[in-house]
This record gives sequence, C-alpha cells and structure tokens, in this order.
Amino acid sequence: TPVGSEWSVDVSGVDPARIAGASGRDRLAALFDALVAALDLHPVAEPGWHVFGGPHQGVTGIVALSESHLACHTFPESGGLTLNLYTCRERTAPDWAAVLTEHLGGHLGGRGAQEPAIAIRVRRLLRSLPAARESAAEESAP
Repeated sequence: TPVGSEWSVDVSGVDPARIAGASGRDRLAALFDALVAALDLHPVAEPGWHVFGGPHQGVTGIVALSESHLACHTFPESGGLTLNLYTCRERTAPDWAAVLTEHLGGHLGGRGAQEPAIAIRVRRLLRSLPAARESAAEESAP
C-alpha cells in the first residue's frame, strides 16, 4: 500500500556563515517556508529550532506537518546540510537546486561565479506498507 514520498537531501560546499547561528536558523526558516508553500504543505505547529553552542553553531530544525515532517541539520564546520522531507502522499518534487541555492547561496558548478559551488544529492524513496506475507517471510529468515 503506497503511503507517501520521502526525500533525503545532502548539500555540501555551503558558506558556513549561511548555516550557522541565529542568522543560519533564520535562513533555514525561510527555506522551510518556501518548501511548505511550494508543495502546499500544512504545518500543525510552529517549527522547533535549536542552535548549538560551541565554535560551529550548527542548527537543527523540524516542523510537524499534517502530511508528516520536514527536518534539517547543519554542519557549518564542513559546509554541509542534511534535509529530510516526508509526505504521506506522492507529490511532485520541488526544484531542489533552485530552492536551495536561493536560500543558501552558491551555485551548481561552473566557473567565474561570485558565490561558491555547492553540491546537492537528492534521494527519493516512495514509501509503502509491506503486505502481511512480506512481514512473515522476513520474520522466518535466518
């Protein structure tokens, strides 16, 4: 039984200042807002954000959606961001490259650009519930 789509997004090469501290949190909140609007998602509560202490000031954020959840974690020390979006029904993917470069800066490859090149890896998983016979087969496997 199909139960939704999940995207796992990994980004590297981001300017650490764009994903750290309070300003990074604000930039990520705007990214969440853009994804919610683009995919017609419905938050059921305000997003929760945490800015870590220490020298790197990484950010974690999550918002519960009526469709499921949107979450991220940043790694400013290596210019990285991971993002997870799960929706309980299949949806058309957003233009990940456009929305991420708009909110995080950077560009995808090329020479002579003013901002650094970033790399984006998107993996999509179509989620489904196993049939009863699949669960029984897995339980009996050695």
